[in-house]
Amino acid sequence: MTKKEKTLFYLEYTILFALIAGLAVFYFYSQGKSLIDAGGDGFRQHFRALLYYSNILKEMFGSLFSGHFTIPQWDHVIGEGSDILQAFHYYAAGDLFTFFSFLCPEKYMYLYYDGSTLMRMYCAGLAFSLLCFYKKKNDRFMLLAGSLLYAFCAFNVFSMVGHVFFISASVWLPLIILGAEMAISNDCPFLLPLAVMCSALGNIYFFYINVIGTIIFVAVRLLCLETSWKERFLALIRVAAYSALGVVMACVIFLPMLLTMLGNTRMSVSVNVPFLYSLSDYLGMLNRLTFSNYSYRGGFSILWLPAYLCLLLKKRNKTLIALSAAALLFACFPKLASVFNAFTYPTERWYYCISLLVSYVIVDSFDDVKAMNDCFLFNIIACVCYYALCIYTNRLNLRMHALLLVMALGTILLIRIIKNRKLCGMICTAATVVFLLLQMFYLFSPGYWDLRDNGISISQIEDKLQGETAVFNQIKDDSFFRYSGYSLVENATIQGQHSSTQYYWSIINDYIVDYRTQLGNSDRSLYHIQNYGERFAQNALAGVKYYINEPDQYVPYGFEYLDTVNGFEIWQSKYNLPLAFAYDNYILPEEWEQLDLAGKNETLLQAAYIAHPVDGIDPYPIQLDHTEIPYQMSLGSNIKVKEHEISVKGKDAYIYLDAKSDQVGEYYVMVQGLHSTKMTAYIRCNYGEIMKYFIFKGSDNQHYTDRHDYLVDLGYFDGIDGTISLDFTDGGDYTYDSIKIVCQPLDHQIECIDKLKEIAIDELEVKKNAITAKVVTDEDKLVCFSVPYSKGWKAYVDGEKTELLCCDLQYMAVKLSPGSHTIELRYSTPYLKTGAFLSAAGLLAYAYLMTRKQKDRSR
Repeated sequence: MTKKEKTLFYLEYTILFALIAGLAVFYFYSQGKSLIDAGGDGFRQHFRALLYYSNILKEMFGSLFSGHFTIPQWDHVIGEGSDILQAFHYYAAGDLFTFFSFLCPEKYMYLYYDGSTLMRMYCAGLAFSLLCFYKKKNDRFMLLAGSLLYAFCAFNVFSMVGHVFFISASVWLPLIILGAEMAISNDCPFLLPLAVMCSALGNIYFFYINVIGTIIFVAVRLLCLETSWKERFLALIRVAAYSALGVVMACVIFLPMLLTMLGNTRMSVSVNVPFLYSLSDYLGMLNRLTFSNYSYRGGFSILWLPAYLCLLLKKRNKTLIALSAAALLFACFPKLASVFNAFTYPTERWYYCISLLVSYVIVDSFDDVKAMNDCFLFNIIACVCYYALCIYTNRLNLRMHALLLVMALGTILLIRIIKNRKLCGMICTAATVVFLLLQMFYLFSPGYWDLRDNGISISQIEDKLQGETAVFNQIKDDSFFRYSGYSLVENATIQGQHSSTQYYWSIINDYIVDYRTQLGNSDRSLYHIQNYGERFAQNALAGVKYYINEPDQYVPYGFEYLDTVNGFEIWQSKYNLPLAFAYDNYILPEEWEQLDLAGKNETLLQAAYIAHPVDGIDPYPIQLDHTEIPYQMSLGSNIKVKEHEISVKGKDAYIYLDAKSDQVGEYYVMVQGLHSTKMTAYIRCNYGEIMKYFIFKGSDNQHYTDRHDYLVDLGYFDGIDGTISLDFTDGGDYTYDSIKIVCQPLDHQIECIDKLKEIAIDELEVKKNAITAKVVTDEDKLVCFSVPYSKGWKAYVDGEKTELLCCDLQYMAVKLSPGSHTIELRYSTPYLKTGAFLSAAGLLAYAYLMTRKQKDRSR
């Protein structure tokens, strides 16, 4: 293809892309809406992350120009505190398309969000075209068809209205494949390291998918290569070496995130993966090959079937046949698909790899129009059979498949009749554009899927962003504090200045997960956290000073009404602990493991739980005052209980616990050793007007939590006399070890809080990467900071480095001797400096390699 033809291709691609994308944007903006998904993860995760990341970049560059350059690495407003890179790498940090967000004013960030979304899709199509150009695919119109199909593949289209940052993965994969092709051919080595670096910097999860996809491609490509084994081995070494260089160049982000992911609880949970999907799943895959319903699967247009018939009947490209066979295997077998998800459970998030392959097969097969004519009869029969099967098995989309059948037959007939190669290519491009416009119409227009309803109203963005932060802007409290609530807005804290108990980011500190598991908290998932279930002890330990909720909702014990702001009631705690407090006793793991959930919950206000003895501090003699309340069990309909087994046959399946007690305190329902084959079970606990629930997720659930013990706080009562009901809302069979009602008096708990506050703390200063405090104590103490423990924290007492202990499972503590001391806690993302050094070395090596290559070429 000549330079002029390439220029024409890019112009045509840009115009057609703008036409198709413009239709989708029109549907949203004509209704005053952005592409940001209002009710899903688009707004609460991706958009909030983009805004936060933009502000972090502005802060970082501002410090550079002020002469005091710092890289913010920890922020206390991310839940109770989190590493910034670990929380936001999955959404923004490191991604090339989010980097320039710091140039955009916050009020126009929705435009940057939407624009960068479309730019990712546009660049994905361009990357695909570069791969095709290198492989000598010179039919301009088929290149247009293939590039548009890849740019608007199902993965990208559905990520566009949900997980927009995922689309970046589809940009880097064809460039990595192109770089691997160049390395195999011993051609220009520039591209592969750069593509690998960009992918590794952008998102380590999708970089892993790209690595798996590239490994499969390189393996098949080398096996099908018609050359000696020595040449194949040398080609493999080149690919591996250039790829390794790209990884080293990305180590500033890749190394810290790799070590985080390897030890992450979410990746270590073992989920049951079936050998096969259900029959309905396979039928769904078949139906989605041409037109994808709301799924990452399929959506390969009407051209995929004739393209593959040509490929298989002519057998011209063994590499593509082998890659297609591999893709089919990975798509059809869950255990193979789980390879793309680090062997945890199968997902659809790798299907852009298949879209890349199918788009290339379409370009490759239609490159030979004569071959298509030779397959004419097979094409007609196959199309009729395929679409008839789709119509029969999916009556919901009957009209759509009927229309696609007409389009497919019309395209095949026109290619058969018309002999002009260029005109045939134009027909295929036109068919592709019509198909993609039809897809946009079907997804976003009224009367069909109307996904524009998911978009957030542009006029409401500012109000939704403020959320709870607007409430605290009216409270004149300049101290460090945390807040909690029954239904907090997901991730609202990162647009404010205060810490909360809520957290919803895909990567979470493992110490937080362990703490909540051992204390029997119920969460939506391991990384989706709201609060501490209104428990007195955990709220006090976390330093929860304010509790916000809507009128007439339950308020935990110890909170007094303060004010009503923007429709939210604000309650202030009388018993919250400050950020730093001091223990004079500790409990070790061997004693801790003997306690049940209620015992662990009670003990943490009395003694620090640490891993080993500390000189000068005495171990704590366990003194528990919670009591078990006897009850009589009775059953509702549709439920049977026998020998620690529960069988639920339908709705209205209640276990009634009739109890009477005059004890004053917090009352809990404690369920231990709960197991079930159910994927998910919502179990409601009711007493009077109080309704709480806990969520059990079985090992068949992809969000399996491996939690089997639950402590549900029913509230604070002067006594109980009535029925506590457990409503098993979903059918299924369960086993359990025990179900107990427990009362926890709070008089001693309050005394423990007063004792923990006795230490004198002055000049407490809380910054993003550091905490400093001056402490005066008259005896040996363990000073605990209610900040999530991380190996990135280092402790210094009076300027001398000291041991930093993991305290109470998720917090951290230092041991102090009597006297006045200055404690400084400093944070640095683990392995960030090592990664930065390796990245610098990698970039120097890359520069040397490129310089040497240029000199060799000039000789």
